Amino acid sequence: MLKITIYWVYDSQSNTAYALKPVRWDEWGEERYPGVHVIDVQTRQQKKFLEAPYVGAIALHPNREKLYVAVVGGEIREIRIFSTTTLQLIKTLPCESDGLIWDMKFTRDGGRLFCCVHGRGILVIDTLNDQFEAWEDTSEMPINFGFPTELVSIALSSDEKEIYLALSEGEEKGRVAAIDIAQKKLVRVLELSPKACTSVVVVGDKLFAACLDGVYVIDIPAWRKQQ
Repeated sequence: MLKITIYWVYDSQSNTAYALKPVRWDEWGEERYPGVHVIDVQTRQQKKFLEAPYVGAIALHPNREKLYVAVVGGEIREIRIFSTTTLQLIKTLPCESDGLIWDMKFTRDGGRLFCCVHGRGILVIDTLNDQFEAWEDTSEMPINFGFPTELVSIALSSDEKEIYLALSEGEEKGRVAAIDIAQKKLVRVLELSPKACTSVVVVGDKLFAACLDGVYVIDIPAWRKQQ
């Protein structure tokens, strides 16, 4: 039996779900998200389909007014921003990278959106003006901290002082990295597993890192003292 995985975000205020349902579209049988299904949860009816060549990730702004959609296809690499009221496209941010955006996280106030660009680095969006932030001396995007490896997931610390990245090299060398937001620089890297690290999430003062051989739990205050 074919297993279909649906990735979605839910707006409890409007009772709307934004869902990515994969379809098979190439000769290798790879599953891809061809767009965003906007669903009225109460009636279970689709309100609209936001078509795109391939969607890497979606993120709903904390004020529920904007939906950010990472899109790739052919030469297209961009973030499309939709109004959740009209479901119309209100802005497009082109990304000059061959990497795919696999994960996105907002600050609590929604002022910044951190994007994890697979194998390339991070993008930081100032959501007030919906523009990319330059974190280094150059305007190079994505921002690369010298990782000779793959970046696959991103998380934000509870005090919003750091962001954490899941790192791997293929299916090996699972690590997590900490980026100091105020200093805008890499401050720590922790080796976890001989197997790849595939995702990270923060709960309280703990960082949970899922690797192919299990889940690792890092005490963030203790880890910070090691730098």
